[in-house]
Amino acid sequence: MVALVAMMVAAAPSEACREHYAALRYRDAIVSCTDALAATADRGELYRLIGLSLAGVGEIDKARRVFAALLALEPGAALPGGLSPKLTAPFEAARADATPVLLGATRDADELIISITDGASRPVAELRVGSSRMARTERTRAPAGAVRVTALDVLGGELASVEVAAV
Repeated sequence: MVALVAMMVAAAPSEACREHYAALRYRDAIVSCTDALAATADRGELYRLIGLSLAGVGEIDKARRVFAALLALEPGAALPGGLSPKLTAPFEAARADATPVLLGATRDADELIISITDGASRPVAELRVGSSRMARTERTRAPAGAVRVTALDVLGGELASVEVAAV
């Protein structure tokens, strides 16, 4: 019984997201879909709806970055047929330059060097080094001990991670 209630509560944000999108309330869909991300491990459908909603309100660059993140998570992702070119253009642009996200990290005594390969759409928006967040171009001193470097997309989802040993 408790598990059933928990599943119904977790499904509510995703349902609101789908309902807003289906009713063409794109701004509401963006908010509810983004809120639903925290309640699900399956981000693909939500990224698809967020990207389509962003395209629907004319936020083409953001839509392209969300679609690039979707394609990094699900390289074979597709959109439903019959959609307006206004909605599909950012997806097609992201697919045209889709590259798997590759994250590398090395360190010396006091510097952490991080390399990111993620294609022209650049789905990696931010890095998490240990528990600290930083911009993808920010410099940082190497933390002591082993550290995990994680590439995050524009919505805060994890795209790749690598463990860097202590020096």
